Amino acid sequence: MTTHDDQALGPGSPSPSFETVLDAAAPPERSGQPSGPDRGAPDPGTMLGPLEPASRPEPTGRCQFWWVPGAATVLVIVGVIAVTLWQLHFSLLFTETTTTGGDTGAHIALPAYLQTLLSHGHISGWDPGWYDGYSLYTFYFALPDLFAAVGGWIIPYDIAFKLITVLGSVLLPICAWACGRLFRLRPPIPTVMAALTLPFLFDYTFTIYGGNLFSTLAGEYAYSFSLSLAILFLGLFSRVVRGGTSRGWASIVLAVCILSHIIPGMLALAGAALLVLIELLPSRWGFADDQVKPFWDPTPRPRVNGRGLMLWRAGSTVAIGLLLSGWWLVPFGLRQSYATSMGYANVTTYLGLLAPEADAWVLAIAGLALVLTVILKSRFGLVMSALGAVSALGLVFDPQGKLYNVRLLPLWFICAYLMAGWAIGITMIVAAQWWRRARQAQWTEATAVATRTDDQVPQRGARTGAYRRAPSWRWPPTRTPGSYPSPASPSCSRWL
Repeated sequence: MTTHDDQALGPGSPSPSFETVLDAAAPPERSGQPSGPDRGAPDPGTMLGPLEPASRPEPTGRCQFWWVPGAATVLVIVGVIAVTLWQLHFSLLFTETTTTGGDTGAHIALPAYLQTLLSHGHISGWDPGWYDGYSLYTFYFALPDLFAAVGGWIIPYDIAFKLITVLGSVLLPICAWACGRLFRLRPPIPTVMAALTLPFLFDYTFTIYGGNLFSTLAGEYAYSFSLSLAILFLGLFSRVVRGGTSRGWASIVLAVCILSHIIPGMLALAGAALLVLIELLPSRWGFADDQVKPFWDPTPRPRVNGRGLMLWRAGSTVAIGLLLSGWWLVPFGLRQSYATSMGYANVTTYLGLLAPEADAWVLAIAGLALVLTVILKSRFGLVMSALGAVSALGLVFDPQGKLYNVRLLPLWFICAYLMAGWAIGITMIVAAQWWRRARQAQWTEATAVATRTDDQVPQRGARTGAYRRAPSWRWPPTRTPGSYPSPASPSCSRWL
């Protein structure tokens, strides 16, 4: 007779079959009873019918729906990109026509002249076209136009320029998802964050300040491209300060972000400072991203690395990024006295800017996310909340000068949309965990009833090749020696 102790498994032992587990839970045979083929026939009134092979659970530990989370993520990201390109008239992107709208009609001339500079081995130089000549790409951002100029040698120039103008909008959902993954946020939070970039792209409460599609089509395509890279950099830098990985990629992305537009580059640098500050906080505070549990949970959270090593990694990563962009950033800063101001007067209707009625829903969810940040001690939530607050304060207290204060408004909104996506993802995880606990309670109750019934089954013929029928769960049960299977398979629930 096989007992529970006989079925104790070592680390390398194979998993027992479903029938073995049920046989182990059956009561022992009484002495003196016939066994094997000489047994009497089972009592049809008390025996369950044989378990059909077609309905017998497969002895596998891998969920048969393991591909669903990945497929859902791909569908969401592709869906956001498809809707964006559809609204941009995908067919017109590949026609040799001149794009217009806002400042775009002037921007299209810059990469064309940059091709002339590149043929002489220069990226910045003197353009005689306007103002009896001016310094090209000394006070504006060269990298997006550099891509358009190089692309114009491969494909028709008009098409290359159009593709560069929409590149930042197409990359935004991908970078938002990657940021969540790099922060080690539990699925499906990164996917929901990618989905929430769609309403940000179509936000119509501002049309020229940068980030959304209205601004991109009005000439702020460099801002859109840099904003996507700033979000990606925050995810990469979170790995730098927590584990020391991705340092090279973080430096490169930071340099490209700054060279594309200085304002999202300021967001990236501010986020890097906040991440370093969080790591310097006492370790008992335990800010983390890969767990969903309240601050009163006594389970210890992961500890950070040594502060000195973390500071070296973070400082060297940012320094390398700044050095890579220094060929443009240093002249841009030193020659500001030669730059002309656009003469814009700062906008002072702060409530209407920061809390428009059309965005009340996302701001309400972002407010809920702020509460969840305090409860869950989330590093991501703290960083995004602080960045949103800094952006709003910068808009309000920006002194009148060359920096137009409303250019900081898109930073406030992208933080709000990402925080809303994080809060929705947390809600989905909590709902899924509640559902799993409810199913687990049903399973426990069902197995308890089956055990009580099994104690009352006469032993005559109790083991004549008949198996008890398991509840018809839609996933393979977990096989635990000496107990009934549980529906909470770790391989299925890992993404919940």
